[in-house]
Amino acid sequence: MRNFQQAGSSFKLYPKHVIDDLLREFSKNRSIRDVCADPKYPSVATVYRWLSEDRDFAAAYAEAVKVSVTT
Repeated sequence: MRNFQQAGSSFKLYPKHVIDDLLREFSKNRSIRDVCADPKYPSVATVYRWLSEDRDFAAAYAEAVKVSVTT
């Protein structure tokens, strides 16, 4: 998984393993709403903000969703 702990990134608020787990859950064909219902993950609004504002996260999400479709 990508390293989202870069300076200036909003991901620095979350440990890398949480982001990796989040993306792994998306790769299991789980929806954003379903995954984000777990309090260890960021809110639905936060994930959608990351998707719209952070190209790296959006690419990682697209990759995770692609994996879910092919498995």
